[in-house]
Amino acid sequence: MILFREKNILLDLDGTLLPVNMDNFLKLYFEALTKEFSDLKNREEFIKILNQATEKMIRNDGQKVNAEVFKETFFEKVNVENESEIMSRFDRFYRQKYPKLKDKLTLKSQSPELIEILKKANKNLILATNPLFPREAIEERIRWAGIDPDVFDYITCYEEMHYAKPNPNFYDEIAEKMNFAPDNSIMIGNNAKEDMIAKKTGMKTYLVKDYLVSKDSKITPDWQGSLADLIKVSKRKLLN
Repeated sequence: MILFREKNILLDLDGTLLPVNMDNFLKLYFEALTKEFSDLKNREEFIKILNQATEKMIRNDGQKVNAEVFKETFFEKVNVENESEIMSRFDRFYRQKYPKLKDKLTLKSQSPELIEILKKANKNLILATNPLFPREAIEERIRWAGIDPDVFDYITCYEEMHYAKPNPNFYDEIAEKMNFAPDNSIMIGNNAKEDMIAKKTGMKTYLVKDYLVSKDSKITPDWQGSLADLIKVSKRKLLN
């Protein structure tokens, strides 16, 4: 096996390209979002509803895009007269309040160097984050990593994807959308279960161990190491 022989490079975002502890980030996110919607439910109820809607997206059977699954579940629990107005409030939150969360994080990202190397090597780049957020929120976090979202050939988001990690169909859907073969692809991520399960579709895998999640996973990655290790290998194999 030769690392980076693959043409299609799938990259996770949180904990991989973006050096952030997701538990810490989610606390900040929920705090900001519950304040925005405090007129609908109290903090505990609102977080519970969000988690229920998220769980439904994770278990999505592919009949609808994740955004529709989220909306259906959310509005089953939150009775409002104007659903469109509530979704517009979500949109405003992601435009106006969400970007300010970056100021509360300490981010020292090495990932722009990796992306630059991969682009120079003419690889197809897919941002394969779990599609549980709208595209606007995902692109915002990509910028937090010091990366221009436009460098990616495709970005997974809840408006377009019908599955979520750790369902292997998530990876098959990406391959189908991009019209490439899984066996000519590699998934790079920090979650030993959600990202490395891409092996079941025939993709190669690289486990980034800086912000390792699901340490007890029984899936063995093809390669593993730090993001710095990956950058070093990519320089040697792709630029020499």
